[in-house]
Amino acid sequence: MTDPTMEELRALYESMRTIAVVGCSTDPMKAANYIPRYLRTYGYTIVPVNPRETELLGVRCYSTLPEVDVPVDVVQVFRPPAEAPEIAAQAVALGARCLWLQLGLRSDEAARVARAAGLMVVMDRCMGVVHGQLGLGPGVHLGDEWHRGLEPVAPRTREEQPYLEVTAGPAEGRHIPTTAELVIGRHVDGPGSIPEDDHLSRTHARVSRTDTDQVNIADLESSNGTYVNGVRVEEQVLAIGDTVQLGSSALELRTPEARAPKSALHDRSQLNLAALTRVAAQPSGRDAAAFRAEFPVFESVAYMNAGSDGPVPHRALDAAAAHAQLVLDEGRSGDSYSRRLRSAHAALRSGYARILGCEVDEAALTSSTADGVNTVLSGLNLRRRDEILTSDEEQLSVLAPLAAVARRLGVDVRRVPFDAVADEVGPRTRLVVCSHVTWRTGRVADVERIVEAGAPVLLDGAQALGAIPVDVRALGCDYYAASGQKWLCGPAGTGCLYVRGSRLRTLTPPWPSAASVGDARDSADPVYHAGAPRFDTGLPDGSLTAWAVASLEVIEGAGLDWVSGRAAGLAAALADGLAERGATVAPRGRSTLVSWAAADCEAEVARLADMGFTVRAVADRGLVRASVGAWNSDDEVRALAEAAASPAS
Repeated sequence: MTDPTMEELRALYESMRTIAVVGCSTDPMKAANYIPRYLRTYGYTIVPVNPRETELLGVRCYSTLPEVDVPVDVVQVFRPPAEAPEIAAQAVALGARCLWLQLGLRSDEAARVARAAGLMVVMDRCMGVVHGQLGLGPGVHLGDEWHRGLEPVAPRTREEQPYLEVTAGPAEGRHIPTTAELVIGRHVDGPGSIPEDDHLSRTHARVSRTDTDQVNIADLESSNGTYVNGVRVEEQVLAIGDTVQLGSSALELRTPEARAPKSALHDRSQLNLAALTRVAAQPSGRDAAAFRAEFPVFESVAYMNAGSDGPVPHRALDAAAAHAQLVLDEGRSGDSYSRRLRSAHAALRSGYARILGCEVDEAALTSSTADGVNTVLSGLNLRRRDEILTSDEEQLSVLAPLAAVARRLGVDVRRVPFDAVADEVGPRTRLVVCSHVTWRTGRVADVERIVEAGAPVLLDGAQALGAIPVDVRALGCDYYAASGQKWLCGPAGTGCLYVRGSRLRTLTPPWPSAASVGDARDSADPVYHAGAPRFDTGLPDGSLTAWAVASLEVIEGAGLDWVSGRAAGLAAALADGLAERGATVAPRGRSTLVSWAAADCEAEVARLADMGFTVRAVADRGLVRASVGAWNSDDEVRALAEAAASPAS
């Protein structure tokens, strides 16, 4: 039996209500205390089990699991692995749906007992960390002070009830009560009506109270989404100080100042400004002009160099500036700042996972394609005389790391023609490293044949991710490294690495840091994250993260299929137009890159720049390369084909 997927875990989190915590602790500095408190803050009912206590976390504490007399969905275990099989049998008898062994705990016998009875089994993972990975909350991470400020709101009088204050937008200053269920929208009756906000849906979101008297908000299939602290949600329990964005309006959950936790007082107007960077209407995938208008560079030049660095959307600047303004005004410290930053990183990881077509915990955050390549090469425990097979079309982000392991470890790196990679895989081939799309000419690898050859495969996706359809599951590769600044229009210093789930435990984190660690209770022997975050090579600055997330939203909002399909069609039209006018177009695949021969490619690039076209030279091949995106227009493509010099000119 395999571990549950992230989608299966999402279904569990969304359906479970009650968690019995075996080994729940009274010490607020221990995970067995602050993890249940964190989960309680997000609406789950916690049933503590500890033989030494009669009351814990403000509720009845049971001595043993069999004594629990309320329905339980999940049994969470904070006890040594030797006790886990007996606890598993008790969980089965109790009628639980899931047995969850906390990070650092594994028991194959307990898993066998639970699975035989039909229970889901999760081992060696933290419920708080996974909650954040799923985007259901900020999650629990090393360095966050979860022992402070986690108690749920428990107002006693009408004057102490939390309320939503509109802190930005056309209805700024209005208070919306949360004492009874209501709908917020443009065309609704009652206190949730905000008719002045044109970006608000008719019925946008529902506000209600949970069984534990916390405020809950749920999206009602709005046109542009519901966001909590900058992360899009379907439904979420709110904490005091959380900022909700609906249309052009930002609302903050508040209580009278005397009752508000100190950590919540930091989240004020600048946080609202940061949230508002997400309100712009998503461009329609059928409206090329609206999509193009997202990128101001096209007001001055015909930009065709996304293969080096993609164009930057308006929204990215707004998001990055808002975060910079926030930390300028309020500093970079405190629980609320940490939560916002962790939420932003979770949103970026989720965005990369969606575009890769993988689980969230199979995506690591890197600084570049080369970072991902180095992580795999350094984590495979390569030995002298191991063979790595690569092609003759690779870029320095692959060639430099390969040269380093060859010199350092005595690994044999063999370069073969790009089209022959699949045929050259042999018994000594420890890894194939190959571009998904070649950087010089846009040829597309026959990944299916390469994978079928039998060796593990690492793909360089720098010229593919965001440019052509990518589904790492369908491709069958083991690793996929890509950058964020090219076709995903993010900042330099961002990128991602896919590691297939079955490879997570066989790849050693080569340069672990605090970002790689999921649990540091034993600081001398910290525990890595269970998933690909163990390979994070450094989490980007908040402004860069905000930029990257906003750019992904622009691309995803237009529709990945539409973006890649339109770009490929425009690139093919450019290639055809060039050939018709006598240019020698380099062999290419159905990609977004078009290269053609020029007698002096550097001079040709300069000449085209004077005419308003931004392209680049591939000097070692005597080529000029255009990177064509969905943001380009048909007129630009025709004009470039007409302007480009043929070899004879």
